[in-house]
Order: sequence, then C-alpha cells, then structure tokens
Amino acid sequence: MTTGVSTRLVDRRRRELAARYRRRRTVLLGAVAAGAVVAAGWWVATGPLMTVSHVSVTGYTQPDQARVVRAIQVAAHGANAVDLPTAAIDRALADAPWVSSVTVSHDRPRGLKVRIVEATPRVLAVAGDGTRYLISGGGRVLAGGSAVAQEDVAALPQIHVGTVKVGEYLPAGASRAPFIVAVTVSPDVAARVRDLRVVGSVLTGRLASGPEIRFGPPTDLQRKARALDALLADRRAQEILANVKYIDVSSPKGPFADGGTDLSEASTGSQASESADPQVSSTG
Repeated sequence: MTTGVSTRLVDRRRRELAARYRRRRTVLLGAVAAGAVVAAGWWVATGPLMTVSHVSVTGYTQPDQARVVRAIQVAAHGANAVDLPTAAIDRALADAPWVSSVTVSHDRPRGLKVRIVEATPRVLAVAGDGTRYLISGGGRVLAGGSAVAQEDVAALPQIHVGTVKVGEYLPAGASRAPFIVAVTVSPDVAARVRDLRVVGSVLTGRLASGPEIRFGPPTDLQRKARALDALLADRRAQEILANVKYIDVSSPKGPFADGGTDLSEASTGSQASESADPQVSSTG
C-alpha cells in the first residue's frame, strides 16, 4: 500500500515538473520569436532595404538649381527613408541664399520629396562702387551685379550699403537702419522710396520725383516708417508734399516739412498702433 502511494506521488511530481518545463519552454520560445520579429523589423526599417532610392526637388528655379539639387542628393545619400534626413539637408543648403525654407517628406516606399520655398527680394541695395544687390526680408544678400535685372528692382525700395557679399547678411548696427525702414513701410510707399542711407548719425532718403526724407538718428525706426506711411496715404498732405523740399519724420508724433509746415495731423493714423509697436534700435 505504501509503495503504491509513493509511486503515485512520484508520478504526479514528474508530471508537474514536465508541465512546468513545457511552460517555460513555451515562454522562452515566444520571447525568442518576438525578439526575432523585432530584429527583423529593425533591420528592414534601418537596413539597406529602406535606404533612400530617389529624391525629387520642387520649388527652386534659380540659376544654381543644379548645384542645389546635387547638394540635396549628396545629403540624402545613404540616409534611411524612414528617418527623414531634414537636418542634413538643411545643413547642405545653408550657403544657398535663395533657399528660404525646406520641407522634407516621404515618397513611399523609399523616396524623398523636398519642397523649397525661395526667398523674396524686398530691397535693392547699392554699394559704394555702384554694384546693385537684391536683399531678402531677413537681410540676406541674394544676388548682385549682372544677376540683378532691371525688371527685378522696379518696385523695390533702394538703400545704400557698404561692402556686402552674396550669401551674407547685412551687418548689424546703424548701417542696417535703411534696411529696417525699407522693409517696414508699406509696399506702396516702399516702391517710392529711394536712396535710404546713413550719413554721419542721420538717416535720410527721398521719394521718387519727390522731396527728401529726414528720419533723424537711426532709432525708433518702425515708428518713423509708420509715420511716413500715414503721411503718404493722407490726401490732405499730398498738396503740401508736392511743393516742399523735404519732410522730417524724426519725431513720429510731430512730422513737419520745410518752412515749419506742421504735418502732424496727417500722421495721426499711425499713432493708434504706435503704443503696441516695440521700439526698434539701429541694431535690429
């Protein structure tokens, strides 16, 4: 009797051990299988199967188009199509002044779409030697010399600058004041503004076929630009401006013309927004 009971206990113990072993083996095999699936997925996603195979570039039409496209292709070479190489492409185009922004997206399964937004010329700059340059709204020199066609500059405000180079930004400081005024005035006024320059510590300019503009020291530039906008938009001031040699907006709240002619009433339209307009120094 005792022997039979002992045998049954041993058999049950063996069955329990076998069942436990099978469960452990099942868990282990499942873990191995799951790891294999993850590894295979990682290899597919990051391995040669998903290396970028082609790149399409749109939105760029400048003369250096071939160079820009090639720079993008080089930056994307060997990249993984799952992990967009946006930072690498941005770095590759850092020296292309006409590139304002870049958007990189997938072109399934292994391609990339690169969309470029070109910079827009906002200002015509004339250097001391007479060379003309196109300047973007961010102050970057886009093109110069023979690359600047007359039809490109007809509606642009004109400023005078020192030595500049294509691809670089206009320097900070007082010498940047003409640019700040040029991009702050309305497009209609900008098309009439000529010869903005700093002489000594005074910013001046003129209107096309019109009087000189005196801005005074290169400070409070946005307020002064808005005061000029208001003057040129006011019909009451047009007859006065047609018969004066200069207008002075050095005090935005009290502009005047030669002979002491008060133009402050014509500029009151700019004062409503003046309190919300941050003071801009010549270092902007």
